[in-house]
Amino acid sequence: MTSRGLGYIRGDMQGCGHKRFDQLSVKTHSFHLSSSKHEHSGEE
Repeated sequence: MTSRGLGYIRGDMQGCGHKRFDQLSVKTHSFHLSSSKHEHSGEE
């Protein structure tokens, strides 16, 4: 991640936007978990 991206996230977390960032992290994390499960079940 670029320093510009870090600065944007850091500045966003100082305001109420941190809730939005948390939701995005959860969605991204659960998406990776589901794709990972699909890949493993496909290999079996």
